[in-house]
Amino acid sequence: MKIAIIWEQTLSGGVDTHLLNLLRNWPKGDKFIIFYNRGNKGFSRIKEDIDILKNITHVPYSSIFFNNTENPNSRFINTLTRYFRYLFFPLLFPLALIQLKRLLSKIGGFDAIIANNGGYPAAWSCLASMLSSRNLKITKRILLIHHAAVEPYFFYAKLERYIDKKIQESATDIVAVSLATRKSLIDNRSFDVKRLPIQIIYNGIDTDQLNLSSDFSLRGYLGVDKDTLLFGVLGRIEKYKGHDDLIKAFSMLSDQDKAKAIIVFIGSGLDNEITRLKTISKLNNVGKYVIFTGYLKANAFDLIAQLDLLLSMTKDFEGFGLTIAEAMLVKTPVLATRVGGVTEFLDNSVGTLVDPEAPGQVAKKLKEFIKNPEPFKEKTNKASKIITEKFTAKKMTEQFYKLVHNAQ
Repeated sequence: MKIAIIWEQTLSGGVDTHLLNLLRNWPKGDKFIIFYNRGNKGFSRIKEDIDILKNITHVPYSSIFFNNTENPNSRFINTLTRYFRYLFFPLLFPLALIQLKRLLSKIGGFDAIIANNGGYPAAWSCLASMLSSRNLKITKRILLIHHAAVEPYFFYAKLERYIDKKIQESATDIVAVSLATRKSLIDNRSFDVKRLPIQIIYNGIDTDQLNLSSDFSLRGYLGVDKDTLLFGVLGRIEKYKGHDDLIKAFSMLSDQDKAKAIIVFIGSGLDNEITRLKTISKLNNVGKYVIFTGYLKANAFDLIAQLDLLLSMTKDFEGFGLTIAEAMLVKTPVLATRVGGVTEFLDNSVGTLVDPEAPGQVAKKLKEFIKNPEPFKEKTNKASKIITEKFTAKKMTEQFYKLVHNAQ
């Protein structure tokens, strides 16, 4: 089969890892063409790995809605750009329909298309590809949603509802990565599951990439001794990720406990958000205990395995939580907030859950870990078993493969 993938975003994140895991584990015989927007940081992150796979080619294009003119370090400019585009949305969406139709028809011969979307609506061009591919009579048209659906903006609510209806008429399949994501489509966008069921295909961890023999020493890189506990957060640095709650929680510890650990944020993000977090650290007198490494080009499993405790403090919604699952696989204890799809594979028998935006609860658990980490470590064997039995990339890919090849 010849399969098109439409993928638009600006920053990198879990969507890129999911796509790479999917393509690495796809059975031989099918050919993929990835259409991605210029300025897609996620594609840049995985390009080297993609280029190793011989059945994949990629085509960049200047998106109507996302492009490399956006400034990844300015929330103000990005917000202004988004408002400008939304103001002219009734004109831009039809242009996106035409653009996607031309892109797909220029190469032609596609048997299936996967619109790899973050949340909903998120990348409007991904949604436009569903309508365009139907017009081109591509047999299999799959819309993949990773994060939460948000309610339509009041100004264009009727138009958005109309597009939602057309999406459900055009897609042959809608896939969500968790029950929480599925529920948000129903609650916030009134998706009619009687008209078109929303299938759940959970994210899968690529166990074939497990490598814990790297020469990279995180402690050596950070310049900390073996007795200092590493409390780590891995992933993109954004406000909704709750890094500020973790910093506030750490500031609640006694001076004696603080001296036994550091917080390390591993990942890239907006400069103004990192500056804000550094300011919060200083105001709470914990600046010397908080380290921002930026993106580290090292095996994610190896990095996570070198942490004493992985933390995920997301404030409101998490579509799945790949780094949490990766930590569970390598038997690193996890402390996470009880949000979105996280609770579909993590509970207090395999990790530790706290309420979102509750620094007091986080501080209590950090204090318990510093005093005695063994109860946290005892949960890791069961945690690893859950991932290897239910949440592997091979299992995920097998479900997608059957979906693509099961023509309607």
